[in-house]
This record gives sequence, structure tokens and C-alpha cells, in this order.
Amino acid sequence: MEKCQLEKIIDFISDFCRISKDKLSASKSLLYDLGIDGDDAMDLLDAYSDKFCVDMSNFKFDEYFGSEGFDFFKSLYELLFYRKKLRLKKLTVGDLVEAAKRGRLDKD
Repeated sequence: MEKCQLEKIIDFISDFCRISKDKLSASKSLLYDLGIDGDDAMDLLDAYSDKFCVDMSNFKFDEYFGSEGFDFFKSLYELLFYRKKLRLKKLTVGDLVEAAKRGRLDKD
């Protein structure tokens, strides 16, 4: 992984989310490690897409991040029919670096 690009994206996330750079690395998950979810994740990815010229048209946001706030009916449905909350996929800082190199974010 190109260190310069990694540093640029770490700087960007740190500034945008006000997260200390020492908490960021390529392996950190935006949701599970950094707690970025819902509207905050959407805002971050929109700004990331603009700054690093990344096409996000095929990225399935709802597979990686939850919605803002608590959705009672969705949670009840998951409890009744799945017996546990569906686990969201992991998107890492390193994934954002690779997507910036390719010019698109579509993990599948």
C-alpha cells in the first residue's frame, strides 16, 4: 500500500471526523473500530469521493453502515426472523486507499 496515499487519507479522515491520527491505520474499520456510522459515514464518503475523485455509484452503503438513529420496526423484524442483528460488512481505511488508486469504491 502506497504510504503517501495512506497518509493523505488518514489526514483527511482525521480532519473530517476529528479523530486523532494515532488511532487511524489501514486496518481500522470505519464502523467497528472508529464508530463512524449513519449520516456521519455518508457525509465522510461523499467528501472523500469528491476529494479523491472516487466513483461511488456501485457502492452499497446500507451493507456497510446503519441508518441514522434507531429503527424500531427493522430491529423487531431482525429479532423475530433472524434471531440476531445482521452483521454489516467491514470497510477499512485501507479499502479507501485502494479505491482512491482505482478511482472507484465497489468492494464486491
